[in-house]
Amino acid sequence: MEIRQKNSVSSGYQSRPAAPPSAGRALSVLLAVCAVLWVWLMLPRWWQIDAASYQVKRLTFNDFVFWSLVVVLNIVLLLYATRPMWRGERQTVLKGAKRGFVLLLCLLFHLLTPPCTFLLVLVVTTD
Repeated sequence: MEIRQKNSVSSGYQSRPAAPPSAGRALSVLLAVCAVLWVWLMLPRWWQIDAASYQVKRLTFNDFVFWSLVVVLNIVLLLYATRPMWRGERQTVLKGAKRGFVLLLCLLFHLLTPPCTFLLVLVVTTD
């Protein structure tokens, strides 16, 4: 016969504490966002015909698409990578260093995409 304490849970379900944010998951989100930007920038170069390349360039490289893509990707990165890395608690020095490095990369992305997008808009719209 097993002695149970008065405050023990009687059912088999016990809630688990929330897992700390993973630097690997945040880094994968950052890489996915960078991959989307790279594919978007390379899209017109994949067509061999000049007329099709011009149409794709005209549709993908306009001001609205530029800024909406940058805003959406920054929001995705903020929700799934930057915020969990910012709010999470450090467990060990090595995990803290990994999280700090990924957080630094995410913050650099947030800081550098608007000026780079502005310059890209200037370069593409002058062609």
